[in-house]
Parts: sequence; C-alpha cells; structure tokens
Amino acid sequence: MTTSSASTRPSPAAQAAVRRELPLFAAGGLGLLASELLIFAGTIWDIQWHQDVGPDTFFTAPHLLVYSGAMFAGLSCLAVVLACTWRARQPGAPSDPAVVPILRRTFWAPPGFILGGIGASLWLVFGLYDQWWHRIYGFDVTLESAPHTGLSLADMTTLVGCISVFTLLVVRSTAHSARPA
Repeated sequence: MTTSSASTRPSPAAQAAVRRELPLFAAGGLGLLASELLIFAGTIWDIQWHQDVGPDTFFTAPHLLVYSGAMFAGLSCLAVVLACTWRARQPGAPSDPAVVPILRRTFWAPPGFILGGIGASLWLVFGLYDQWWHRIYGFDVTLESAPHTGLSLADMTTLVGCISVFTLLVVRSTAHSARPA
C-alpha cells in the first residue's frame, strides 16, 4: 500500500517538463515503430527473396527496405537525443526524470531512444560485416552466419528500445490521465 504526500509529488516545473516532452517522445516513438515495421517487412521479404530468386547483390529491394528502416530508426533516435540535449542545456530548464545523461553528460535522452540508436548503429556495423563476409566467403547457404546473428542482435536492440519508449509513453499517459484536474 502506498500513500502519496505533498513532499513526494514533483514540482509544478517538473510536471510541466514531463508534459512538454510527451509530444517529442510520442513522435520519436512512432518513428521508431515505423522503422521496426519496415525492418520486419524487409526481413520477411528478404528471406522469401532468397528462397525464390537465390543469392543476389546487396542492392535488392528487400535489403534496401531493411536498411532504410534501420536508417530511419537511427534518425528518429538521433532527433530525440539532440532535442533532449538542447532542452537540458537551457538555463533554468526543469529536468525530466526520464531523460538521463550519456557520454559524461554530453548528451541527454530517455534510455529507450539510447538503445534504439545503439541498435541502429549496430545495423550499420553488422551490415558492413555481412558485406565483408560475403566478399570473402561467398553467399550463405543458410541464415545462420556470424553477420546474420549480429544483424539479429541489432534488430533485437532496436526493438527493445522501441518497447522501452512505448512503456514510457504508456506510463506517462496513464499518470497524466489519472491526475485530478
């Protein structure tokens, strides 16, 4: 059983900061969700493409869909990180408890967008690794290869970031609607 007291409530300035960040987080979260849907559709299409057509070049339509989804995820997360950093550096700006510092207080962002950005960066790293792998060893006979495992890790990281962002949004909207007017 929890009780609330006036001393545990956030200040009006902190409540205003939370309300101010909600549209930014929602827009970034929708961008992250759309990018995950692009990645998912492109991955399914790519698997089918390899079964029907066989190995092909990197610049096939399914690969372009997958990597454009990863790029969109990275740009969505980067936009939120830069906006949160700019707002956090404003003199006298109230702090939002969901925004945390990263890289020795160089940047500020919610953890979900940090994870999503890391996942998008991993897409780039493991995509280049996949290119190198195919150049050295040829085309894969199966989906289970080291670069594909890394690409799966990148997708999982981006997806966990997306889930974290929407968890934050649900908690915020529930808390906002539960408050008395």
